[in-house]
Amino acid sequence: MLIASAVCSDAPALTPKPLNTSSSSITVGWNVPNTHGGGVVRQYTLGRDDWWVDQPLMGIYNGTQTEFLANIHMLPATNYTFRVNANTAIGTSVSSHNVTYVTDGAGYCGNPADVAAFKATKTSMKKDIQSCLIGCKLKGGSKSCVVECINNDVGLSEGCAGCWYDEGQCTLNRCLKDCLNPSSDKCAKCSEDKCFPDCVVCSGVPKYFFPP
Repeated sequence: MLIASAVCSDAPALTPKPLNTSSSSITVGWNVPNTHGGGVVRQYTLGRDDWWVDQPLMGIYNGTQTEFLANIHMLPATNYTFRVNANTAIGTSVSSHNVTYVTDGAGYCGNPADVAAFKATKTSMKKDIQSCLIGCKLKGGSKSCVVECINNDVGLSEGCAGCWYDEGQCTLNRCLKDCLNPSSDKCAKCSEDKCFPDCVVCSGVPKYFFPP
């Protein structure tokens, strides 16, 4: 899905277009430019930004193909900007338009609002969710208590918060012995191995973006 396009007069044929999208990838393709300074294109460089770490456009592909699957560390329902440069054998370079496309949504958390909450709280999210699970356990441990707490303290939607309630219950049921100290590496490893896979499916968010 096209979100925006920056105006650029050079080589509009080179501007990357989406060939396929998923919740964690965008395949883009481009045409050989109509004009490239009189030289044959030797190499294309595809740049992409990274919203998660506020990284501006940087090269993710160098080669002669006119199609590339971008799928490294990409979030659902997130805008990504692309640009192609064509470098010729005589040393000239032609740049495409900057264009922005969005990945597909996924699961209960793979939507713009929840993805934004993930980014805004990525350094505090784990601690806040653990606090909600422990605090609500002392009040009877109801799912509604945990979901409301996560919604208020982390800013996740009720559906997304429910995924993290389920992850917490999984950790309690399957990692209790390893999680006597909830902040230990042993607890984190058990939870990651036994509970994260289901949370990935429920949330729609790749494990890479889960709170450390």
